[in-house]
Amino acid sequence: MNYDAGERAPLKFLPYIAPIRWRWAIGMLVAVGAAILEISIPQMLQFIVDELTRNATETGIWIGGSLVLLIGVGQASLAYWRRWLIVDPTSTMEMRMRMNFFDKLLRAPLSMIDRWSSGQLLTRSMSDLGTIRRWLSFALVQLISVAVMFLVGSSFMFGASWQLAAVFVVTVPVLLVSLVSYVRKYNAYTQELQQLTGDVSTRIEESVRGIRVIKALGRSQEEIQKYTAAVEELNSLDYRRSMLVALVAFYQRVIVGVSTLIALWVGVPQVASGEVSLGSLTAYFAVLTVVLGHVLRST
Repeated sequence: MNYDAGERAPLKFLPYIAPIRWRWAIGMLVAVGAAILEISIPQMLQFIVDELTRNATETGIWIGGSLVLLIGVGQASLAYWRRWLIVDPTSTMEMRMRMNFFDKLLRAPLSMIDRWSSGQLLTRSMSDLGTIRRWLSFALVQLISVAVMFLVGSSFMFGASWQLAAVFVVTVPVLLVSLVSYVRKYNAYTQELQQLTGDVSTRIEESVRGIRVIKALGRSQEEIQKYTAAVEELNSLDYRRSMLVALVAFYQRVIVGVSTLIALWVGVPQVASGEVSLGSLTAYFAVLTVVLGHVLRST
């Protein structure tokens, strides 16, 4: 933006996305490729286990191990390029939004500035814009990657055992549904935290600016008490939000544990009867670990 020439900052979100859309889209495709490679590793484990069960030849083990290594290296390489393609453009977008936000403040009428304290404006310009950048760089990428791994992993499982696939297909949506109320409460806590953080920042700024007056009137202790009360309220709210995260993590791990128990109850008899190979059961739990691990990290 050429602010000296009188250019105005865009008021909508899409103009900020437009300059980075192609690189971001390519990065998203790379992320999808990395997800497919990551979910394919359990299939190599299935080959190795079944090879050991049927015919434990050194050649077969080396072939399977080499394939796992190659897929792992490929997945790690794509993950690196995904970050290179996405993180830098979104950081640049955040910088443009931050500059435009400052330009908007300079152009804003004094009546609008009077309605917002300096601490609130500082919080909005730093915290909120950083949240947008993290959502585009990580959260959205993680969401799409989990969806791809869920679909690919489900197709692998249905090829081995529809009963095990059904357990998997039910578990992931249950985990996601458990996040619905959590996200609503978490957002409410976060908005309140941002408001309180802005108020605390404003109090600090006003105290620093008026430090001479405060000292001259002997109001230091009174200001300390007010600041302590505000910080304690902020700390209490942050603690409640942290406990919410811990509670949801507990519920989700219980769901994963129950799902694993059901999968063992369904899969072990199938392996014993020869309906499902030991490698297929191993691959199932590997896929379950990979996909659910990503879901749990998203919390």
